Amino acid sequence: VCEDVVVDEKRKEADAGEVLEGGDGSGDLTLSQLVREGKKKFKVKNAGSSSGVDIDVLKGAVLRYARDSNNLKEILFSRVDGFDCLYRKDTETLAHGKCVSVDVIDCYAAYLNREQVRRGQLKRWVFYSGLAQRVQGIVKNEGPLPNFFEETDEIITSCKWIPDGLDFSQCDYWMFPHCSDDHYRMYVVNLKNKRYDYLDSLYPDDLDSKFRAVADMVVRYATEYIPACRKEPFKFEEFKWVRQRGVRQRGGIDCGVFTMNFAEFWDGKLHPAMRNWQRQINQRRDEITLTLLLNKENSVLEEVKKKSLEFDRKVD
Repeated sequence: VCEDVVVDEKRKEADAGEVLEGGDGSGDLTLSQLVREGKKKFKVKNAGSSSGVDIDVLKGAVLRYARDSNNLKEILFSRVDGFDCLYRKDTETLAHGKCVSVDVIDCYAAYLNREQVRRGQLKRWVFYSGLAQRVQGIVKNEGPLPNFFEETDEIITSCKWIPDGLDFSQCDYWMFPHCSDDHYRMYVVNLKNKRYDYLDSLYPDDLDSKFRAVADMVVRYATEYIPACRKEPFKFEEFKWVRQRGVRQRGGIDCGVFTMNFAEFWDGKLHPAMRNWQRQINQRRDEITLTLLLNKENSVLEEVKKKSLEFDRKVD
């Protein structure tokens, strides 16, 4: 059973989607870039030095270089440890009007996780999208608990999803992005509000069997894995699925960006600031591109900056 949380019918639908009352749109729930004087200003977190080059010039060059249709196998982002690698064929999907690749979503989720660790503020933990499919197979076969733990632990550690020594178990929101039929959705174990949240920017009228299959996986993950790593007891049998119908995409290919927004900003409730997500969708695509490629953790950062500026000079 999945209950609906819907907007007040008396409230007019905003041009970017329906929103619930509540929240002031402040804090980390607003998009981190603003439009001023007709120019896009991006806040690139942990960006490397621009080496004397005007930062706006560098950002523009990087965006154009990342979306060039040539040499799609060139690596534009890679962590020093070799994990979370993005090729141009991935970054090119962040261009306006394209369907975002799953590798982009996973890399951005990993970035958000590491940012929380760096700040020492664990609130959300986003698992990589492949976890849902892998664990689904275990749930379907109803494997014994030891096998379940071995499989999930192997997946997590092999992807460096949980840094050594990190206790992520105190996070309020365990988030599982999932893609089926070329559509991304987010499943959330909401420990703070003691429920399961289903975030789908397309507002399906019916919850199909594919939703239920992943939902069953999330429930089993919650009931069998969380109690083993958290001391406080949870009555998961009382948790209900709640479909949060407050943020709606208008573009047919923007679900991946909405999923990344949920990963970064979801705190258990819908806020008025979220009504701008569709209107700012292209800004958001640009911001995510720049945040990943100009991040200090990018082992090919200097090469990307150099080649981007050279590419711009050739085009000019």
